[in-house]
Amino acid sequence: PQPLSKQTEQTSSIHLSIVSQLKSIRSKIIEIIDRSNPHRIRSMNSYQPLQKGLEVAFVGNDPLLLPSPIILGEGPYWDSQRNVLWWVDIKGERVLKYDPATKVNICQKVPLGEPVAAVVPSKEKPDSLVIMCMKGIYSYNFENNTTSLITVAETKPENRHNDGRADRNGRLWTGSMQGDESGKVKGSLFVVDPITKNVTKAVEECTMSNGMAWSPDNKTYYWIDTPEKAVFAFDYDEATGQLSNRRKIISISSGDPDGMTIDAQGKLWIAQYGGGCVSRWCPDEKKEIFRVNLPVSSVSACCFGGKNLDQLYITTSAKDVNYAKEPLAGSLFVYKHPTEEIRGLPQPYFGA
Repeated sequence: PQPLSKQTEQTSSIHLSIVSQLKSIRSKIIEIIDRSNPHRIRSMNSYQPLQKGLEVAFVGNDPLLLPSPIILGEGPYWDSQRNVLWWVDIKGERVLKYDPATKVNICQKVPLGEPVAAVVPSKEKPDSLVIMCMKGIYSYNFENNTTSLITVAETKPENRHNDGRADRNGRLWTGSMQGDESGKVKGSLFVVDPITKNVTKAVEECTMSNGMAWSPDNKTYYWIDTPEKAVFAFDYDEATGQLSNRRKIISISSGDPDGMTIDAQGKLWIAQYGGGCVSRWCPDEKKEIFRVNLPVSSVSACCFGGKNLDQLYITTSAKDVNYAKEPLAGSLFVYKHPTEEIRGLPQPYFGA
């Protein structure tokens, strides 16, 4: 038999040859796709230098991984039982599951023919999710790609659901907005009871209900009405879910505040749509203390995930974006602070 080093050398040579052939095949496939659709770009070869600690988790317009590009990535939600990230493509009517262990992202087009605004894991049905769509709130089995209606919150024909989250008592909070984003018809902020599934309004009228979070002590509720360019705080009654004492605590000048999350230190992380960043704020001091800059202008939402909840997942939008200038628009990013230990809070499930 040949010496081990010689066998290893041959094996390595064969491996490199296979990798080279696969790269060549990939390039040819992408070239064919690009010729058939000039609006698609080879974003895998178009990365820009990223801020330290920031990585691309999933490319939103890779033609080999998706049948069509992510249009409006939104609603990231970390599932601590499955150790995966759920997120949605609102305009593409899709739910996506990203597994950081395997780097695999699975995509399902929901068979309702309407926007999918947000996703929350279900406590009552471990094999299902809760999705907020145009008007209805549905139980959704991702594996079987089937839906069943839970309840209807928004009844205005012009409106659709937007961001949504569960609180630590299992209630579902979901806001609404006008579907064409004109703001002429007012939306609301709804709460769905985890047992009865009855719907009440926490905020009667708003323009575009968006990001939300609860303080670590569960005494304050933070909420964004995007056209107001502001974050509002409320006193929060954990037992009843009632809000009171609304006040504006943060004003955003660069872009529009969109999705939002909170860390274990009680600091807010705000996605700035049109501002190209996620900013970290101290709500007590009403002061920005840090920001993560992204190579995409339309930054839509964020949440903490990973087994230690120390990774910030960030969704972006490719809606009305020039891919030539922003090749990573629609991609999913992940950020971990290179020096400071920052962790998020576990994200609750909907249900009693």
